[in-house]
Amino acid sequence: MTTAQHLSMQPPLRITSPVIGDSLQQYLAEVRRIPLLTVEEEQQLAEQLKASGDIKAAQALIMAHLRFVVHIARGYRGYGLPLSD
Repeated sequence: MTTAQHLSMQPPLRITSPVIGDSLQQYLAEVRRIPLLTVEEEQQLAEQLKASGDIKAAQALIMAHLRFVVHIARGYRGYGLPLSD
């Protein structure tokens, strides 16, 4: 099973409670469990999205890049915003 197939089978990541303390740690743990895409998988999903507007491909791309989003957010911790923002 490819990473893209695995991601498309995952339910959407939903946060139903405020992201503070333990909730933030739970969210970060969820993000770490999302498998990374290979270059080929990322290209395939991007082509599917561009060609047909495939929403599942868009969701898979977004989910696979959440780890990068968290990485960028951590770089702004010293600027007065909590990581949860």
